[in-house]
Amino acid sequence: MANEKLNGSEIFLRMIVNSLEAFIVCEQTTEFSISTEGVTVQCKTTGEWVEQLSGGTKSGSISFTGAYVQNPSGTGLSFEDVYASVGLVRSFVWGGILPGQFIISTSAKLASLSISANQNEAVTFSMELEISGDPVLTVIST
Repeated sequence: MANEKLNGSEIFLRMIVNSLEAFIVCEQTTEFSISTEGVTVQCKTTGEWVEQLSGGTKSGSISFTGAYVQNPSGTGLSFEDVYASVGLVRSFVWGGILPGQFIISTSAKLASLSISANQNEAVTFSMELEISGDPVLTVIST
C-alpha cells in the first residue's frame, strides 16, 4: 500500500447513533478542517518581523453536502434523521472504510443544516459541524 493514492469517493462521514456508525444517505462532498490560533512575539531586537511560537487554541470543522433522498431504503441517515440533532453534540467518524485507510473520530456540534431546492436541479442538503474535543486519527486495521 506504499504511495497508494486515496480516491475521494472512499471517504465518508458517519454519525454515531445508538452506539452504531451510520452513513448519511447520498453523500457528495465532505471536508475535515483543523486550524490553530497563532501565538506571536516581537522584540525590539527582532526588527519588523514577529516570531511564531508553537501552541495556540485549536479548532476544527467538518462540512458535508449530499443529495436529498426522501424515504431512503437501507440503514443510512436521511436529512430528517440529521435534523433532529441540530444544535447537539454527537459523535462522528470521518474517513475511509477499507483496511489501511485512516479515520478521524471526534465529537462535534451540528452547528448548521440547510436544504436547497433550485428549479431544474436535484434537492441537496448541507451541514456544518463544529469539532468539540480532541479528534483522534487512527488507521483501520487489516
